[in-house]
Amino acid sequence: MNETRRYLNQYAMLLGTYMGVYWIAKFCLIPAGLTNTFLMLLFIGLTLCVPFMAYFYTKLYRDRVLGGGIGFTHAWLFITSMFIYASLLTAVGHYVYLEFMDNGYIINTYNGMLNELKAEQIPGTEEYITQMRQGLELLAGMSPIELVVQQLSNNIFIGMLLALPIALAVRKNIPVQEEKKEGEA
Repeated sequence: MNETRRYLNQYAMLLGTYMGVYWIAKFCLIPAGLTNTFLMLLFIGLTLCVPFMAYFYTKLYRDRVLGGGIGFTHAWLFITSMFIYASLLTAVGHYVYLEFMDNGYIINTYNGMLNELKAEQIPGTEEYITQMRQGLELLAGMSPIELVVQQLSNNIFIGMLLALPIALAVRKNIPVQEEKKEGEA
């Protein structure tokens, strides 16, 4: 059991690091995607690939490390750990961007979009615009570390929820082979 726990943590860290680097690269598309629709669609598409990536990594762990079998609880713990490590690494990337590179770009871009929407005077959007402005004011009032902690907790929570169906899909029990008696061929 202790050996299995060590392997779980070791491979969750390794594969979580790969996933975290993927998330950071994906995150780079957000600022560019605010002005380029294709890049935002690419970001969304890459985000939808995350559960499949988690499934692939867990299957790799199951087949290469555990010998082809993994229970639901073990798979869920592995996937959750992997998402936690990926979220921690991604939080560092988010913090570096928000603290040193953003300078209000994302908030200002969203405000510009709301100004354009308000200028078009589409009926029924006034309340939506007001709510969006309040949300942007709330975000603008938060420090980069507060934003990062919020995003970190969101990533971990969503990862824990995603781990449930992925663990169900990847679980596989190895049938126990009966030992042959001495007289049998």
